[in-house]
Amino acid sequence: MTLNINKITTALVTGMLMCAVACQDVDLSDPDLSSTSTSSHANFLMVNAAPDAPSLDLFVNNVKTGSSISANSTQSAYTNALVTSNGVLANTNFRAKATSGTIGGVLNKSDLIFRAANNSTNNFQASDSAYYTLIVVDSITRPKPLRTLNASNFGDITYYSSVTEFTAPKIVGGGDTTITLTSNNSIVTYNLVKKYNGGVAPSFLSAIGTVPLGSTDPGGLRFLVITDQLPLPSTTRFPKPAAGKCAVRFIHASPNTEDNVTVKIGGTSITNSGSVRSFPMKYPTFSPSVGSRTVTLSNYQTLTSGAMDIVVTGAGPTTLAEELGYVFDDKGVYTVIMSGNRNDVSGANLLVLSIIKNK
Repeated sequence: MTLNINKITTALVTGMLMCAVACQDVDLSDPDLSSTSTSSHANFLMVNAAPDAPSLDLFVNNVKTGSSISANSTQSAYTNALVTSNGVLANTNFRAKATSGTIGGVLNKSDLIFRAANNSTNNFQASDSAYYTLIVVDSITRPKPLRTLNASNFGDITYYSSVTEFTAPKIVGGGDTTITLTSNNSIVTYNLVKKYNGGVAPSFLSAIGTVPLGSTDPGGLRFLVITDQLPLPSTTRFPKPAAGKCAVRFIHASPNTEDNVTVKIGGTSITNSGSVRSFPMKYPTFSPSVGSRTVTLSNYQTLTSGAMDIVVTGAGPTTLAEELGYVFDDKGVYTVIMSGNRNDVSGANLLVLSIIKNK
């Protein structure tokens, strides 16, 4: 019996070592950037919503697509580009490359490469004749998310901390308890902080999900790729506002602004189409929240067209960003994106509204 157990143990150890090597290979690999263009085309528009990023260029299958865009700005229109294809779906690589020099920050490369999953290096599956918005989000300084273990040594939720240490209030008969925190904290550390925080979950620790084995998230910037429209018979289509109307959606892309903002356009409240954060990333329905993401955000709201004020407020209420008297065209389809720093080192509010006319 002992011999059999030893054999099983040896096999398990060998398997774990093989898995570790395989995971390491995935982590160090890049997506295949080679491509063979065909007659298939898709339409792409990039937004540079990373407040500390340099000017970026969008490359689709290694070809620069559209204009260079500085931080907190957007390309003005979709660019039609050739994509590799089998006639229906494409295997398309995206790169956000620094217009000059390097991106900087924690990335050890000059450009950001889209990865289809947080534990793979696959490219994006683009549909012929579709429309996509690619938003570069996050911060160039966001650290690489790491897998952490629970008390039983199993992979569990990793928690990001916005502070470097937590000092609990003095306990009667004792002294302060100080807990050192990093960018990647285990659930063991989280529970310990919660214990010394009076049993209350601390606001400075946020769950980013269970980081998978072989995660290919290199840290720093990442892509949020939004499918705007697919060819018929798909129901993912741009809305068609009636005469005298326009359609608008709002995306919160500031890495350090509270979730619960209020957006009003012409006095009408607009639904937040998805909170995008530097750390953690809070994409709807996605867990773990690491790596680039793809999503379909189609919840446009219909408004009366014409000149309207766009006002975003936070708690207080405090005005966070505004664009006064923006003219929304008749039957137009728009995306309003809020990006920038809630507070920079000087304490100034540097939030910016970028407005895309999708159609």
